[in-house]
Order: sequence, then structure tokens, then C-alpha cells
Amino acid sequence: MITMNCPNCSTPGLEVTDDGTIDCPNCGILQASGLKVCPACGHENILNAENCIVCEEPLTILSQIMTMQSDHSQPFRLKQVRSQASAIKEREERGSQRRMEAFQEIDRRREQALAEAQEAQKVHQRRVSTVLFIIAGLFVIFIALYTTISLLR
Repeated sequence: MITMNCPNCSTPGLEVTDDGTIDCPNCGILQASGLKVCPACGHENILNAENCIVCEEPLTILSQIMTMQSDHSQPFRLKQVRSQASAIKEREERGSQRRMEAFQEIDRRREQALAEAQEAQKVHQRRVSTVLFIIAGLFVIFIALYTTISLLR
């Protein structure tokens, strides 16, 4: 393990592990392979970046101190997400509503197709019954004629 000064806060005791990860016990900055890892979102930024390119969270000690002094409440990324929370919730609610409407439309079509299939089955059964009654009637008439002819001979 190699020990050196932190490029971010100049504190001695920076530890470089065998896997290439650099960890500062003073400022808490994680660096991997010469990249600075954002503490808020975990994105790897260039080593001299002051803010994360994804979430704009301050990465340098100076930027972090200025952010803390200007607003004591919460980190930038958290403020950003919280400010967008209502819009995200509304967008997700609309999306959920559209999906529910689509599922209801699918279910309505399924029930309609089922009702049509049942009606078609009833019509088919009526036709089959009618044909069977006609065939049975003709058979009875044929038997009656055959019997009559046989008796008359």
C-alpha cells in the first residue's frame, strides 16, 4: 500500500490500495483510477472537477464548504431531487393512470370477445339442434313410410 498527500485537501495519509482505489480519511473523497467519485450519485468525474457533471454536487473541499455556508439544510443533489419530486410524482401518476386505462381497455375488449364467443356458441348450438331435429324427423318419417309399405305388401 502506498501513502501520499490528498490532491483535494492536501492531508497526509492518503491511502492507495492495491486495486487502485484512493481514499482520503480527512475529506472522504474517493478516487478510482485517477477519477473523482461523486459522494452523492457515485459518478466518476475527472480529477480536477469542482462539481459532478451528472448531479452538480460539489466535489472539492472549497466547493463543499461554500455550499455548506450558503445553505445549511441539504446537499445540492438532494435539493435538486426534492425540488423535482412533485413533478416526478405527477408524471409517474399520469403514467400509472395511462397504464391502468390501457389495462381496463384490454379487459373490456376481452370481456366483449368472450360475450361474442358465447353468443356465437349459442347460435351454433341452435343450428346443430335444428339440423338434428330435422334429421330425426325425416328418419321417423322414413321409418313410418317403410313400415307402412312393408305392411301393405
